[in-house]
Amino acid sequence: MKINKWILSILTILFSANVFAYKIIVPDIHESMTRSSKACFDKAMTTKTEPKDCLVDLNIDNIEVWWMEDSSLAFYDVLGWIKRGLNYTADLPDLEDAVRWPDDPTKEISAGILKIGSKLLTDTCESYRDAATGIIDLNAGLICVSHYGELQFLHAQASSVGEPASDTHNKIISWASFLYLVASRKLSNEDLNEDYCTYFSEDSLFNRAMLPSNLSTPCTSNKGKWKVSSLFNITCSSPKPSAWGCNEWVGDASYDKARIMATGALLHLVQDSFSQSHAERGACEIEDNKVVAKVECKPVSRFTTYKGQENHADADFMPQFKSSCAESEMIDDPILAGAKILWYIENAESLDDFKTNVIYKVFGTPEYVVTHGEPAGLGQCFVNKL
Repeated sequence: MKINKWILSILTILFSANVFAYKIIVPDIHESMTRSSKACFDKAMTTKTEPKDCLVDLNIDNIEVWWMEDSSLAFYDVLGWIKRGLNYTADLPDLEDAVRWPDDPTKEISAGILKIGSKLLTDTCESYRDAATGIIDLNAGLICVSHYGELQFLHAQASSVGEPASDTHNKIISWASFLYLVASRKLSNEDLNEDYCTYFSEDSLFNRAMLPSNLSTPCTSNKGKWKVSSLFNITCSSPKPSAWGCNEWVGDASYDKARIMATGALLHLVQDSFSQSHAERGACEIEDNKVVAKVECKPVSRFTTYKGQENHADADFMPQFKSSCAESEMIDDPILAGAKILWYIENAESLDDFKTNVIYKVFGTPEYVVTHGEPAGLGQCFVNKL
């Protein structure tokens, strides 16, 4: 079944005749959107012009990952897809692997679906909530802190109910900016080798979230303190990074791995923000006793938080692209935004231009969010189980 899924993923994307509608037909949503953005980026590269409109039929033959050709899979490389289905990994990850990094940052899915499922579907992560502060921080491990704790902004979500929209937005923009600096090589190998806790030591809302509250792991670990690149290079067989069973990929290759993981994390952030269970854009819809999975190219009115949500997965499955994505000039659709991310990274554009022309076209400007954003909640359709 696993091999079949990967072979079938070759046929993931179909584009409808409507110029504003994508149709994604199997549930590898992040990979599908990434392939679409990559194809749009490729077209833009042939004309040497920034992507402006991806909502057209795209030729998806023979897509290659543009970062490292020797580690990527050709679109019709059936043997390569079979190897991936058997958990074969190349020396460096390709973009489709990288876009899943925020869902599995320490590669625990590869240690067994049951293991990660028990963490996310039971109260295991809650057991790591700090009794004194009431928060789940980095000491709980990346997978718990990013799904239930202070790093939920990796998924375009708030850390708790009631968090001001401006605070969530601030952390999202700061995270996107950090990822862009890594991915675009504006942070050198020497920068990526800097002590992690020193790099994030300047006091800010974002930096406080990136550090553990009691400054143990990763700041004083007896297994070795983290570097900036460690964030993208840790693999664990236990949720806590300080626990036995964690290993770090080191050496020169770790810097390239960090850069492609950062690229994937940027794409993932944007894609997640268009799920109604992550960020409200327009009115939620219910059909056949399920939340309608859809993409609305409207400003975010409220960020949600994962703990306490019902029906979350409904909105993460096979989205319909609504007509607002053909009409909006304020908000880019996730495919175009992804293509622009690749374009700006490839051309190493300035961080200010990246924020203005890419990230604010997805999340809105700070001024807009302060005026229009509502405090975080569970979301319109995610309070009660359907």
